[in-house]
Amino acid sequence: MSANTLRFKSDQFKYHGEIDDSKSIVNRLLIVQSHYKNLKLNFASEAEDVLYLQQALRDLEQGLYEFELGSGGTTFRFFLARLSRQPGRYIVRAHPKLLSRPQRDLYQALEHLGTLVTFIPNGLSVNSLGWKETPSVNVKSDLSSQFASSILANCWNLDHPFTIDLGKTVVSSSFLDLTQSVCQRLGMKIDVDGTCLKIEANQRVKVKKLEAEVDASSLFTLSCFALLFGELKIKPCSNRFGQPDFQFLNFFKDWGISYKLDSKGFSISKQELPKFVEVNLKDCPDLFPVLAAFLSFCPGLHKLHGAPHLVNKESNRIAKTQELLTSAGVQATPLADGMIIEGQEGRVPKNFSFNPANDHRMAFAAAIFGFAGSEVDLEDRYVVKKSFPQFWDILGLENDGY
Repeated sequence: MSANTLRFKSDQFKYHGEIDDSKSIVNRLLIVQSHYKNLKLNFASEAEDVLYLQQALRDLEQGLYEFELGSGGTTFRFFLARLSRQPGRYIVRAHPKLLSRPQRDLYQALEHLGTLVTFIPNGLSVNSLGWKETPSVNVKSDLSSQFASSILANCWNLDHPFTIDLGKTVVSSSFLDLTQSVCQRLGMKIDVDGTCLKIEANQRVKVKKLEAEVDASSLFTLSCFALLFGELKIKPCSNRFGQPDFQFLNFFKDWGISYKLDSKGFSISKQELPKFVEVNLKDCPDLFPVLAAFLSFCPGLHKLHGAPHLVNKESNRIAKTQELLTSAGVQATPLADGMIIEGQEGRVPKNFSFNPANDHRMAFAAAIFGFAGSEVDLEDRYVVKKSFPQFWDILGLENDGY
C-alpha cells in the first residue's frame, strides 16, 4: 500500500450538509459582473476554475496584461472572449493540456470580431482591438457549444443588434441553453431563430442581485455514493437555471430510484439498484465517468451512448473510463459515443493503480472503487480541486494531505 492508496475512515457513506455552487453558473455570472460592477452575486465556491477566473478578472480590472487560467475550459474560453471586448495586448497562460485541446473555432470567431490569438511558448498572445461593429459572427459549434457560450456571455452593451450563427451542428446544446438562461435572468433579450441567436442592441443587466445554485454534477456524484454505500442530505438545493447535469434526476425516476427534492433540500439513500440501464448522455456528457463506475455495481448489461465529444474533454474520457473499469476488473467495451458495461451487484473490485490524467471526473469515478474496498493507488488526487474541493473531506479520506 503506497502513500497514494485511498483509505477512508468508514465503509459507510453518510453526509448531511452543503456543497459548492455550480462552477459553470458562477463563471458565467462572474463574466457578466465584469461588465456590470454593481451586480451583486451570492455564491459559494472554492473550485479552482472559479478562483482562477476571479483572479484574472481582478487583474484585468487593475490594468494587468498577463493572466494565468489553470486547466478549466469554461474559465479559459469565457475569459478569452472577455479580453476580446477590451482593446489591448495580453498574454494568457494555461495548462498545456488545455492549450492543446481543439479550440480553433473560437479563435477564428474572435479574429472575425477583431482579436488575434496566436500561440507563444506556454501560452497565447491575445491582441485585441475590441469588437468591431459587425452585425454577426459565425461560431462553429460541432466540437463544443462553449465557444458560442463565451461570445454570448459577453454580448452586453453593444450599440447595434448582433447575431451569433452557430452553424449546422451544435454539440452539447444544453450548455448553451444554460448560458441563455443565465443571460436572460439578468435581462438580456435573445431571439432564437433556427441555429442563430439574435441579441438586441444596448442590452443591460436589469437585476441588482442574483444567487447561484448547487452544482448538479457534484450532487450526482455524491448521490451515487449514497445509493451504493449509505445516505446523502444536501441543503439548500434548487434547479432554477436548468443545469444539464440535473438530467440525472430523470434517470433516477426512470430507474425507479427514490429521492426527495423540495424547498428543504435534496435527500437520497441506499436502495435497490437499477438493472439493464441504457442512457443517452447527449445533453449531460460530464456524468459519464462516475455513471459508468456506478453502473459497474448494478446488475445487467448497461449501455451509455450519445456523447462522441467525450474524447475532447480534459482527457479522452471514453478511453480513460475503459482503462479505469478494466483496471478494477469490470468488463467494459468502448463505443464511439460511449460504452457498454457489464454490471455486477456485490462486485468486489480488484486493487489497481490509476492516473486520472489531470481529469477531476476520472478521480471521482476511481473513488467509487476505493470506497467499495479496492486498494486504489490514485495519482494526483488534488485534481478534484478543479471543481469539487470538498470531495475527499466529504468521503472521509484518511490520508487527505493533498
